[in-house]
Amino acid sequence: MKRPGRWRALSGLALAVLLGGCAGATHEGRPPPIAALDGLRAGVSTRAEIEAALGPPDGHGAFAEAGQKLRDIWIFEEKTADHGAIGRQTLLVFIDQASGRFAGYWWYRGGVLIGRVP
Repeated sequence: MKRPGRWRALSGLALAVLLGGCAGATHEGRPPPIAALDGLRAGVSTRAEIEAALGPPDGHGAFAEAGQKLRDIWIFEEKTADHGAIGRQTLLVFIDQASGRFAGYWWYRGGVLIGRVP
């Protein structure tokens, strides 16, 4: 997954952490649209319906768990740093490559798995 400006944004985030409170707050991305997941149905919702509900992803890739079909991943992510405190929320949305249908999601906040629909 290659995103233009990603390293520039990450270096700004790192600088804010190193300088503690001196650099002020930094923010990248938008909060993942967790509430919108309720309107999606595994095996039914299409790519167009997923994008209509969640908006365009911040990044994308592909993924396969052992014994599972290859899935596309859409990534929605927000990163913040404020006076040395770092926050991160990441939503991974899985789409079956063969059918183009919603296959589930993983939602992380601060590195901890909060919600999962396989």
